[in-house]
Amino acid sequence: MRYLGGKHYQAKHIAEKITEHSGPLVDFYEPFVGAFNLVPRLKEAKFKAIHCSDKLEGLISLWRAVKGGWLPSIDYKVSRAERDRLRFFDCQKDPMWAVYAFGCSFGGKLFGSYTGEKQANKTSNTFYQSCINSIARKQKHTNLASFSCMDYTQINPKKGDVVYCDPPYKGTEKVGEKGPFCHEAFWNWAEHLSTSGVKVFV
Repeated sequence: MRYLGGKHYQAKHIAEKITEHSGPLVDFYEPFVGAFNLVPRLKEAKFKAIHCSDKLEGLISLWRAVKGGWLPSIDYKVSRAERDRLRFFDCQKDPMWAVYAFGCSFGGKLFGSYTGEKQANKTSNTFYQSCINSIARKQKHTNLASFSCMDYTQINPKKGDVVYCDPPYKGTEKVGEKGPFCHEAFWNWAEHLSTSGVKVFV
């Protein structure tokens, strides 16, 4: 699934570094789970439990549904009208909200230019088809993790646990956070975790 700022191409390298510097049988936290690109690349046996979360309810609705066995239908006819309904009525409990919000938007920008029926770059698939193919490839890995809708400050890692954060970049497009993202507060929080013995990767 296309996602602005997603780490699809970097995920393997990031996962290798995290695994290399993590102790055995600790918990892993990813409080900005986004497109769920990292966990499928982790050596899951290394971790006792994997906790994925995001402040954006629509993303969590999607990954919970996928974990429960749901996938968007390949025969589903995407439409601008349905996209607008999900967007303007803020139907974030519907897993299709995230499919339209990111997978059918140019560059994976939250409700950016509608691309659902257009052909994706260098493929014969539409943006919608590319999105559901990506989600389907990740489905088996969702069983490794729990998914919670919460702010990053609400996670509760213990000493030795691992936290990977991919927060919104300063001075770039917003992905979906409500209100401005406070980078100073984030870095203060991350430093506090680190000094408490939590292994923090950003």
